[in-house]
Amino acid sequence: MNNFNKSLDKSLQLLYDYSSNFQISIELIQKLAQHLKLETYIDTTTTPQRLTIAGSSILLDLDFENEKKVVDVSLSISGEEASSNGGNTKEHISSIQRDNTHGITIIKLNTNQNHPVMFMTRRHETDAKSVVESILLDNLSQVKLGQFPINLQYLANIDKYSNSIEVIEKIALLFYTINQLEVEKQPDNWQIQQGLVNSVGLVKIHDIDQKKIGLFLEFWQDFRFINHESDVAIGNKYNIQFTIIPSTYNHEYLSDNKFEIGQERIKFEFEDVNVSPEAWLFNLVLNHSIYIPTYILEYLGLEYTQEQQDSCRHISKELYEKFNQGQDLVDSINILDTNVSCSIINKLSINFIPLKTIKINRLSDIPLLISTLRNFVVLTNLYRSLLVQNNGGLKRRKSTRRRRSSRISNDKELTEEIRKKLKQSLKLPNDVTDEELLGLNAISETATYSTIQPINNNNTLDLESFLNNNQEENLQAKQENYFQLSLDEIDVNSNDLYLTIEAYSDIKEIFIKFKISNGEIKLLDEDLNENNGKFIKILNLTEDFMVAITSMY
Repeated sequence: MNNFNKSLDKSLQLLYDYSSNFQISIELIQKLAQHLKLETYIDTTTTPQRLTIAGSSILLDLDFENEKKVVDVSLSISGEEASSNGGNTKEHISSIQRDNTHGITIIKLNTNQNHPVMFMTRRHETDAKSVVESILLDNLSQVKLGQFPINLQYLANIDKYSNSIEVIEKIALLFYTINQLEVEKQPDNWQIQQGLVNSVGLVKIHDIDQKKIGLFLEFWQDFRFINHESDVAIGNKYNIQFTIIPSTYNHEYLSDNKFEIGQERIKFEFEDVNVSPEAWLFNLVLNHSIYIPTYILEYLGLEYTQEQQDSCRHISKELYEKFNQGQDLVDSINILDTNVSCSIINKLSINFIPLKTIKINRLSDIPLLISTLRNFVVLTNLYRSLLVQNNGGLKRRKSTRRRRSSRISNDKELTEEIRKKLKQSLKLPNDVTDEELLGLNAISETATYSTIQPINNNNTLDLESFLNNNQEENLQAKQENYFQLSLDEIDVNSNDLYLTIEAYSDIKEIFIKFKISNGEIKLLDEDLNENNGKFIKILNLTEDFMVAITSMY
């Protein structure tokens, strides 16, 4: 019976997860709430009719104009009041002390003060609704449920664990303070302001763009420099959402929070920590899966899940699957109107997965985790700039040389070019006749010509194949162009990625070693080549090999 109940719960959860595709109806929303163990009541005596969803600490009212159209949303949470955005103030910092003995600064935070990351915050003081209510109303203003089931489940988890919303607000304030301190140290750095290079990303309480509620850290954006200069956004924005799941023990997220900010060690403490312990933990959910080696997560002691292969639509999926099989990849790409053999090589014996969720035990793990995620997003973007050149897909590394099985006949006339090439290659005397040359078609290792050495270990040598191969090798020696990118090393402490570019053409030869550190592409310090420095600078700006090559060469 226990296994049956587990299977039933799993099936119901799968159905719940799929419900985002269902059309809005008062009856369906009521059933979703009941599945989450929330109380429901439909008041048909009012106009519009109202669906009330209630738990031990939340009360959500949905007003329906008809069975399928929601016109208003109202949410109240016990102990929470809708508040206006507190602005960029420091009223929440109650004290700052320097502990010279241990070389650390202690900052105490007061969550009773109004601040911009309170759960029921309003965007503007004049707004009638909180951000949460606006997002829920937006969810229910569409034809389908969309993100509403996910948001309703988030509220149900808050209701289930009574201390969770207080912990969420305190952690949001901690991250918000880190953001403030980092911006203060570099006020003109727009990448820090947008959370692209700082330690924890940019904290958000609720994500209006994704129409989802909860605590988020936005930590990266594809092609950030291009997007910063352009009004048209390209690529993805990456964030993690702090969701709540059951645990076997209580996690002390509000204690021992030490971070390094601008080479200064800071410990954050809270003045009012009266949170009753409950057995739950934070499960960080990535809005876009990121391919990352499993050993890094295991080294950090993090439990994780990966995106299901059948639902993974990652452009680099095939590439990483080949890496996991120990294979390098070779492709043909076009650079400056020239076909070039392109190799993507992984020199490390590691397994990659499309990471989707991470269970986190300590907040202090987040800076290293985020910098690591940035590195692998950029690595994938670099791979992608090569992969999109060929619509035919990727191929396994293989030789392009082919031998003909036919043999040249003795009555075939030898041209002067063939005579010359064969005599030079085999170091034959000039007085060797055509008949003797044609006899090479069946030379064995017992040949009587004192000037001819055994050529191969087979019983016979195919003369035409030899000539064809010789011509092909000379042609390749003259015309072969190649581009090779290899992943050489991953730093065990910082998770910086070390890579090498090797390229050759008739007019240029390139050899560059570089690294990806916290999402930034950098030339190694010992490389003083000016052109290499320019190439890496363009690569960092564009995250695109094709653009960097065409710009430089």
